[in-house]
Amino acid sequence: MTPNPPRLTPYGLSGRIAALFIGSKLTPLIMLGALLLGLFAIVATPREEEPQIIVPMADVWLPFPGASAKIVEEQLTKPFERKLSEIKGVEYVYSISRPGGALIIVRFYVGQPMEQSLVDLYDKLMSNQDLLPPGAEPFLVKPKDVNDVPIVTVTLSSQRYGGFQLHQLAEQVLEEAKKVAGTSAGFIVGGQPRELRIQIDPTRLKAYGLTPLQIAGVIRSENRALQTGRFESRNQSYLVETGRFIRSREDLEGLVVGVNEQRPVYLRQVAEVSDGPREARSYAWFGLGVGGARETSNEKRETQEGSRDAPRESPAVTVAIAKQAGTNAVTVAQEVIRKVESMKGVTIPSDVRVTVTRDYGETAQEKANELLWHLLIAVVAVVVFLGVALGPRPAIVVSIAIPLTLALTLFTSMLIGYTIN
Repeated sequence: MTPNPPRLTPYGLSGRIAALFIGSKLTPLIMLGALLLGLFAIVATPREEEPQIIVPMADVWLPFPGASAKIVEEQLTKPFERKLSEIKGVEYVYSISRPGGALIIVRFYVGQPMEQSLVDLYDKLMSNQDLLPPGAEPFLVKPKDVNDVPIVTVTLSSQRYGGFQLHQLAEQVLEEAKKVAGTSAGFIVGGQPRELRIQIDPTRLKAYGLTPLQIAGVIRSENRALQTGRFESRNQSYLVETGRFIRSREDLEGLVVGVNEQRPVYLRQVAEVSDGPREARSYAWFGLGVGGARETSNEKRETQEGSRDAPRESPAVTVAIAKQAGTNAVTVAQEVIRKVESMKGVTIPSDVRVTVTRDYGETAQEKANELLWHLLIAVVAVVVFLGVALGPRPAIVVSIAIPLTLALTLFTSMLIGYTIN
């Protein structure tokens, strides 16, 4: 008698799917398509220096003009500290009391929704405005985010120009750099911005019967432009504006701040007005060490200018640029540096040194490439180990399966909105 052949166990779901692809002529095309999608994801996925974690933070500024730091702490900081710490999800509350106001920094737990955290913060502040002491002004809230960290900083330094001139130049550089797509906030460190300063003469002020508060009120009310109406004439509509913004020292000196003996009293009669640099609040100096620093141009770096005895440090101003959330730090940084490079010799004088002192795009590129290189080494190591231990057939299967899995994973992550960081 001939023995009965063994009965084959029917395939499960996974077995049927595998059998379908093993016998299909489309399988090689699907594998090739998956690899191409992975390569596309590697090129198109944004690369960043910092991980995209959500840590809601906000600065709450509570102005209290004329109050000392002790009064600000007792009447403003402590009551609002207690109230803000009651918000659900708040991890830390920091405060700084200073003459004229308080700064309270509110930090929520990692992972808390940004929008809901800010809504809760605003609700708590609005519902406790009765805690504001007499003389305190309305609060100001400035949210903070991980994307506020600058990805590019460009330092302008010169032996010829001072902090005031460099700050004016930095304002132009910042304005042009923020035109690059994908940039966000920007700020300037160092130098002195322009300021119109009013030095009141107490003797003359008393002679005209005026007070400093009256002067401040007049300046505040005059430094505005309001639309007061419109009229039609010859099929055209004209907008009527009253007032104007103060732009120069002459505008300030010509303000009428009061009336004495039926004659107008101008600001220039009771105060000295100056137009120049503001008092320095931060200083920046630039100097080249032994290794030098990478500049925006591709020219050879110079570690000294002039003779050996010439000063190696010079006044400087740093322009910092941040990027928008989810954008590619590499491309944004490259475009910002290219924009600054194009301004050399046009907006930036030739005797101003331009140095890139931070480039998170470059470091993000290096770290992302290093990550991908380590993944490749890991795949090769696994394939070699399986080839030695189990033979060439399992090694070939794994050498195909792992790259396909990584390729589809990278492509899916790109679609979800993840970044390589």
